[in-house]
Amino acid sequence: MGWKPFEGIKMDVRNRWPYYKSDWKQGFNASYRILAPATYVFFANIMPSLAFGQQLSDGTDGELNGVNVLAASAMAGFLQSIFGGQPLLIIGVAEPLVLVYKFMYTFCNDNDVDYQAFATVTLFWAGGMMAVMAILNTCKYIHRFSRFSGEIFGLLIAVLFAQQAIVGLVDEFKKDDSSSEDAQEYSWRLFNGVWSILLALGLLLTSLLCVQARGWPFYKGFIRKFVAEYGMAVMVLVWSLIAYIPTGRPSGVPRTLDFPDLFDTGDSWRVVTRLSNLVSWQVFAAMVPGFIITVLYFFDHNVSSQLGQQKDFGLKKPHAYHYDFLLLSFYTWFSGLLGILPANGSLPQSPMHTRACAVLKKDAVKNEALMEEMIEHGEHHGHTYRGKMPKRGSRVALVVMDQEKMESPPLPPEDDKPFFIREQRLSGLLQSLLMGACLFLYPVLQKIPRSVLWGYFLFMAIESLPGNQFWERILLLITDPKKRHTVLKAPHMAFLETVPIRTIIYFTLLQLLALGICYGITWAGVAGIVFPVFIMALVPVREYILPRFFSLPDLQELDALEYEVIEGMNEADEGFDAVLSAMGEDEVEPETVQEILDEEIRPGFRAQFAHSLQRSDIRRRRTSFELERRNSADL
Repeated sequence: MGWKPFEGIKMDVRNRWPYYKSDWKQGFNASYRILAPATYVFFANIMPSLAFGQQLSDGTDGELNGVNVLAASAMAGFLQSIFGGQPLLIIGVAEPLVLVYKFMYTFCNDNDVDYQAFATVTLFWAGGMMAVMAILNTCKYIHRFSRFSGEIFGLLIAVLFAQQAIVGLVDEFKKDDSSSEDAQEYSWRLFNGVWSILLALGLLLTSLLCVQARGWPFYKGFIRKFVAEYGMAVMVLVWSLIAYIPTGRPSGVPRTLDFPDLFDTGDSWRVVTRLSNLVSWQVFAAMVPGFIITVLYFFDHNVSSQLGQQKDFGLKKPHAYHYDFLLLSFYTWFSGLLGILPANGSLPQSPMHTRACAVLKKDAVKNEALMEEMIEHGEHHGHTYRGKMPKRGSRVALVVMDQEKMESPPLPPEDDKPFFIREQRLSGLLQSLLMGACLFLYPVLQKIPRSVLWGYFLFMAIESLPGNQFWERILLLITDPKKRHTVLKAPHMAFLETVPIRTIIYFTLLQLLALGICYGITWAGVAGIVFPVFIMALVPVREYILPRFFSLPDLQELDALEYEVIEGMNEADEGFDAVLSAMGEDEVEPETVQEILDEEIRPGFRAQFAHSLQRSDIRRRRTSFELERRNSADL
């Protein structure tokens, strides 16, 4: 594809249009089952929106707030579900954009500029730049976005989440105004701070416990599934109720969400009437944040779309990067007209939505309605069925199934998956409508304690770490070299067996340096607004500079697009000693006496040694017990 204008957009429309009807049909064919992915992604989207709304309200002195964030997510999500090229893409407001808006507010406050009018002009510039980029087919370069820059960006967001949580909890100890306070008010303010920390940590710990529910040995599978998917939202409700347990508290304890009434949000909805307040230099100055938002969205939106339709999901319908980016420019213009924030593709909500739309083929075979859906999707026992779907129960359908089951050759491994994805628009539409409905629930949202949101920020920071190879390599850096063999014995990253440890360390230190520079930029006052440009600059750094310092095979292993994991090794396995030596550990050293005791003694109120038994001991006991039971029965 060249630079011919509209070439990419035309190709996307031509490829996606034939599937538009089936996008809706698959959603409605799912019947009530479509509610599961819709509600799941709704809860995954609503909590960050409320948290970002509070962060934005604090950073702009209330000029923009949660209403603007929720309205943006609901509107853009609604339009994407109907007009978007990739219907599984979830649209919302992200942390980097909130940071950009806070920097813009600082600039406007320092220079006596109408902030909301300036933000609107900024979005007009950003929308125009995005449209030009989409028209010129720039999305063809997204295949150059690698893990190197993506993982740095992901870890930066985790750091910013944790930072905001800490700042928010510290602010819980501060006074709301400059008025004097008596001893009792001072005591309640300290209580509010300590109580907020307890609520935040309570939400954090219980939410982390809930997301691990799928691996619990307790309860039935459907209960574990419900707790894993909805436990965090339930915990927000639980800890919000716990916050109100203390009796005799004054009105400001606990401090709650700044979420104004839907129809009492100031002049933000009529911001277009105030554009005349800006002078010429201010209009052209808005080009700078407009360019920053364009760069940020080009990276963030396309990466979100890319991860939502990655190869492992086995999607059948084509992508539409160019068309969706053009559509994003329209969202941005429309958001500027309404005085709300521009929304873009959300992480991790987009891949979460795709996973939530998965259906196991073995379950579909047991259900007649799901069987029809699977055949229409082109799947049956890992095989593809083409042509008009046979009628339910017809002889043709049975013949097709039997022939595929017994005679059809297997498809290539990438198509032979135990599940298929419902590629439909209905779940995205429903979740956007639920987001919009929350705008009318402001009396309830106004009761949510801020401390619960700070706990949620900590949860998001920690939950974003698993699966980030950059983070896992950081943990490897601080792993005792004498204990690196324990990493190999568990399922581990594939490059540990193919790349020298020294190369892994250098690559990780380079990423840490880039992360430190990018994080430092965010502290550079108004100049911190340029941090997305640095993130984007890492893409050519990875492609043109890193190959000068690292071999191509090593880069391909360390920066593989897919997350590659291999099963653990045993000391008796061939090659174990060689891999261990390459990791800087010549041999597995005997454990110290203290380490042996730490593993043998079970912690508790009374320390107890754990006695190791052999399987032969258990077999002898079982045989002996069976003989005793028979003798007892004979008596």
